Order: sequence, then C-alpha cells, then structure tokens
Amino acid sequence: SSKMSYMQGNRSGMSLLSLVDKMNSHDADIRYMAINDLTTQIGSGQIAPESSDVVSPMLKSITDKNGEVQNQAVKALAVIVPVWRDALVEKMMDGLCEIVEKAKDPATEDIATMAIKIVVTALQKRPQLRISLFEKDSPRLLSGG
Repeated sequence: SSKMSYMQGNRSGMSLLSLVDKMNSHDADIRYMAINDLTTQIGSGQIAPESSDVVSPMLKSITDKNGEVQNQAVKALAVIVPVWRDALVEKMMDGLCEIVEKAKDPATEDIATMAIKIVVTALQKRPQLRISLFEKDSPRLLSGG
C-alpha cells in the first residue's frame, strides 16, 4: 500500500526535497503524510524552515482536490509561519491572496481565506510584519480581486 511504502521511506530520514517531492505525489495519502512530516520536522527543528522550496508546494496543497490534504496544509501554516523569515511569509501571503483573487468557486476562496487567517494569527509575536502585510494585502482582499 502507499502508506506502507511511504512509512518505509520515512524510516531512513526525510530530506526537505524528498518531502516536497512527496507533496506532489498522485496519492492523496502520501501528500497528506508529507505535509504532516514536514510540519513535525520543521516544528522540532529537524529541517531548517528557511527554504523557499516549501512555499509553492504548500500553496498547491491548499488548493488540493483532496479536502484532508487542504486542511492539513492550512494547519501546517500555524507551525511553519512563526519560524519562517519575513520574505517567505510575504511570499505565502501573496500566493494566498492570488488564490482568493482567482478562485472560481466559494470552497477554494474559503480555504485560502482560512489559510490567511492562520498566517495572520501565527504572526502575533511579529507585529511589524503583521502590520506590513495588512497594509500591503488588505486592499487586494477588500476589493475582491
């Protein structure tokens, strides 16, 4: 099964690139587990959170066709965003705003909006970044695109 082969690969230790690769798998279970492992490893300091390689796959996961993968990606932001440097948070917010602007259905807009809320909440200890994101992105969001 895909979960078993995933778990065997996990025992040998996952690099960031390996996890990013698994986030692009055709199998939703593997995508879900990759996000879960990425979150755990960044949260525990096993993987440095500075890599910009994570932003695009996270954005892709937020618009995943599988709801569980979407929800896991949104939850992951609460762990990842507080340790990301400002430039990565800004890149994530730009991507999330773009998803909201281009959403073709309410469900996509809702999940991206929820992700934006998680990002803003995760920045409670970084008020300057929070303020700059509000100043930059609020007009985009309030105009509806």
